[in-house]
Amino acid sequence: MALVDVTNLNLGPCQVFWNNVDLGYHRGATLQYNEVYEEIKAEDHGEILYDRILKEKSCQVTVTFNEVVIDLLEEVLINSTTLSSPTRLRIGTDPNVTQRSLARLLRLHPINSVGFADDVYLFKALPYPPHLWTYNNDDRTVMVLFKALQHSSFSPGLFQIGGINQWS
Repeated sequence: MALVDVTNLNLGPCQVFWNNVDLGYHRGATLQYNEVYEEIKAEDHGEILYDRILKEKSCQVTVTFNEVVIDLLEEVLINSTTLSSPTRLRIGTDPNVTQRSLARLLRLHPINSVGFADDVYLFKALPYPPHLWTYNNDDRTVMVLFKALQHSSFSPGLFQIGGINQWS
């Protein structure tokens, strides 16, 4: 079995599910994972590494949506409201409100994959605000950033590659 570098993993075209809602097929997704360690040196041995402590970890996925439609935006914009016209969307929320309760399961299913073996799961994903998104006017795509939060049921993991969709 080959080792896979998950610090910057290009998943290619995927079918994206957020909160078990099928957001459809999309141009591509990129997963980025990072860990920050503090090194502990043995004082009586000079600069010899004795141990290290994991200080922080982060996981985020950037998904490129092919079409910008109100229904899709309303689903991933957790602080949005459809106005009386189905073609208008109001974005925003009150300040100082915790967002953790709005985080949901994000599943990315590569379109060339059969079954769940290559699926990527962020157990508690939170889409980041639209001002951090990238809109490309030439091909009408939007890149949406999802960040993983720690999920108490799947400690210590932020995400998983492979497996069966059992988190509904």
